[in-house]
Amino acid sequence: DNEELIDQFAQLFLYASLVLALFSVFMLYNYISTSIVSKRQSIGILRALGSGGADVFKMFLTESLVISFINGLLANIFTYIACIAVNFYLTEYMNLVVDFAIFGFRQVIVIFAISIVTAIISSIMPIIKIAKEKPVDLIRRP
Repeated sequence: DNEELIDQFAQLFLYASLVLALFSVFMLYNYISTSIVSKRQSIGILRALGSGGADVFKMFLTESLVISFINGLLANIFTYIACIAVNFYLTEYMNLVVDFAIFGFRQVIVIFAISIVTAIISSIMPIIKIAKEKPVDLIRRP
């Protein structure tokens, strides 16, 4: 009976974490790509002053990677706290002596990897689109 309950909690925890991870990926992607697109005029000025597309890309990729590192760090901290809370609840209120929510090195790596891949993809797409435009057009059109 306890095994069935643990399996149900495992399924619930898995689905909830997948939904939260997808939401987090979408929000990070949206934030980074919107940030880049909103700086069109600045990109146009940089390009007009002689910066190449690669230089602009490196600048925004670095910014995105810093944001993704902070995102990954906060996600790991909150995930660790959530795992402790879930395990405490199951032990104290449901009398289960099983560490249900396990948080280890693999989870840390997965969270950071998802965050970094999202940052890279969300930087590449708008920069490629903006890099194709002439600097004058980027400066004129907000």
